[in-house]
Amino acid sequence: MKKNFTVVLFMLMSVFASAQNLVVNPSFEQTASNCGNFGGEGFFTDLNGSWSNASNNALGDSCSSPDLFSACNTLFGNPTPTNMPSAVLGFQYSRTGTRHAGIITHEALSDYREYIQGRTTSPLQAGTAYCVSMYVSLGDNSSFATDNMGIYFTNSEYLRDPCPGTSSSLINVTPQLNYDCAPITDASDNWVRLEWNYVATGGEQYFTIGNFFNNANTNIANLPFNLTNPYAYYFIDDVSIIASSQCCYADVPAPQVACVDDAAFDLTATGALGVSCSNVVSGTWSGTGITNATTGTFNPATAGVGSHTLSFDLSCGYTATTTVVVSSCATLSVCEEANGELTVTGGTGPYTWNEETITEDCSNCFIAIACLPAAADCPILISSWTPFTTGSTIPAPSDFPIQVADSDGGVLEITSVAGLPSCSGSCGLVLELVSSTDACGGVGNGGAIVTSTGNVGTVTYSWNTSPAQTGATLSGVEAGEYIVTAIDQQGCEDMYTVVISDEIVTADAGADAVVCKGEPIDLTATGGVGYVWNNSAGTGATVTVTPGVTTTYQVTVTGSGGCADTDEVLITVYETPSVNFGTPNTTLCNNASPLQLAVSPLGGTVSGPGITGSVFDPAAAGVGEHIITYEYFDEPDCPGSDQITITVDLCTGVTDAQGLEGLVIHPNPSNGMFILSYTGKLKGNVDVFV
Repeated sequence: MKKNFTVVLFMLMSVFASAQNLVVNPSFEQTASNCGNFGGEGFFTDLNGSWSNASNNALGDSCSSPDLFSACNTLFGNPTPTNMPSAVLGFQYSRTGTRHAGIITHEALSDYREYIQGRTTSPLQAGTAYCVSMYVSLGDNSSFATDNMGIYFTNSEYLRDPCPGTSSSLINVTPQLNYDCAPITDASDNWVRLEWNYVATGGEQYFTIGNFFNNANTNIANLPFNLTNPYAYYFIDDVSIIASSQCCYADVPAPQVACVDDAAFDLTATGALGVSCSNVVSGTWSGTGITNATTGTFNPATAGVGSHTLSFDLSCGYTATTTVVVSSCATLSVCEEANGELTVTGGTGPYTWNEETITEDCSNCFIAIACLPAAADCPILISSWTPFTTGSTIPAPSDFPIQVADSDGGVLEITSVAGLPSCSGSCGLVLELVSSTDACGGVGNGGAIVTSTGNVGTVTYSWNTSPAQTGATLSGVEAGEYIVTAIDQQGCEDMYTVVISDEIVTADAGADAVVCKGEPIDLTATGGVGYVWNNSAGTGATVTVTPGVTTTYQVTVTGSGGCADTDEVLITVYETPSVNFGTPNTTLCNNASPLQLAVSPLGGTVSGPGITGSVFDPAAAGVGEHIITYEYFDEPDCPGSDQITITVDLCTGVTDAQGLEGLVIHPNPSNGMFILSYTGKLKGNVDVFV
């Protein structure tokens, strides 16, 4: 869970940190009055000597007038139009310090422009390479956005007459450096870095910043129109000119605070625009808690409680750092004593109690000084918290809401005493085990889930692991005893010990086997209490399958503690060969000659009565119907077979008539009725006995 935290100081480090910025007063922090004047500070009154508007007209201050935004720009406690951060042109904190400048790069229906001119501490050296950069941010009350944010170098101060202030305010020169990609639309606290590599011609000591192109040559984006601000207005801060062979820089996220049980999140570094139209930058993240050096993934649980400095390294040699503070984020609980006092428990003391403070932001008002006229956004009420006492117990408060914060960054807001438990109430908090999973073979993958009953309000859980796990779920642990402590909002506490065993499961799917196609086979596994087979084979220790092709079956075996193992068994499926078996005559006399049977393919076995090899002998078979089988083995266990039936009849002998050509008795055999015919040439008597 996320909580409210005070953000620690943002830090950046670089191998170029010792390089000197040649810009005088680069972040506009050096002012003549130093907040000593009534109403605050102004660009012309307080930056004279370091910054100007490139005007040689005494009235030029009103014809082309950049602005200085300062935290001390207030009047009678209200922000003036150039207050930092509550300016009439938009809410914007300075990137460095409490001041920044601002200019108009486009005005509706006009080529009106504003510029700021700065100088360097010494002239630039001919042939020397410099990295020139600045940060800009679009005022969020602007009606337009533009590109063409450029820098024009000169050896002496550049002056022009901007009056009367329309197209005459435009400086019509070609800047040496210019951003001309898409209009810059980042606003609301998003500073965009512009940077360029620049080789000096020699002697440059002044530079002017602004839009040096007319509207026809400027890419202008229309935003929701603001009648009081019909401009494209940009804040400017941290202008830099550093001697360097190339620009090598990246911005990293500001330091942040996370709870140890927060989900992992990515840190994103940002490059610059100017040299490129994309500010995507590639580098390597490192530091405790970084689990992916490319994406910058930071895991609070991996890092553990504490402050962690994280680095982003560019291949060109630049290193930026930021900080993530990981807190235990124990939940704060407040109860009401019998006398009305409030007592806080949980978290890490000391405790600070805050009351709500409401202030008015008049920056959107037409008349900001007077906060008039009243409208939906004039004024905007801003809520903040102001400390009023410290300690674990405070007197009964008279006003709500109030807030209590611990030293670890945890915050609890209280809107009334109606929902607070009594500090003297009896404790009924009881922890119970929902389920547990054993560690498997020494691997840290054990876990457990607990729940609580009888609690008052939210319950926080803490396990005695290192780092401490929070929440009702324990995960990723080895075998051993683990203690979870639960505390509810009443401060009641209970503990529970979970024993995680070390379970070893060895799956055995049985020996590989061979089956003929179409035959079922039983698969039997051992090694656990639960069995799940793949390939839709089913569940259970024994399953029956009928594979159509050679198939590998995998079984997942689960032990009683939830651990699992897998094994495989190969079932080889053989096809049954195609067999052809035949005879030219299926009815034979018992005294007929042996008959050669036709088989295909060759090499099989013929079996049955009267069979020798593949020859059928009617006399050996005897009278009757005989089933003859041919089996052919393509594979040892899967024969192909075919059958024929041969009938052997007892035939009346005609041996005595063998010499009588033309004597025919038919049918033979017969059912007792037959025809005797003779077509031969012999004459005489023949006796036929039936």
